[in-house]
Amino acid sequence: MTEVFPADDPYLDQDTVFGVRPDLIMTYRPQPACSFPDGFALSDKVDGPYARVDFDFTLVRG
Repeated sequence: MTEVFPADDPYLDQDTVFGVRPDLIMTYRPQPACSFPDGFALSDKVDGPYARVDFDFTLVRG
């Protein structure tokens, strides 16, 4: 499992297990509730602002 980290996290430089890598640091963008996309389990349930982050990942056949 991989975790992504917000770029403005004040604790990024205090990572004791060295899991924070530059490619896992993301910019989270605030979004209004009315912009939540259709087709998700939460689509009609989000009634407040939320944060969005976009990233690509590649699955490697093991």
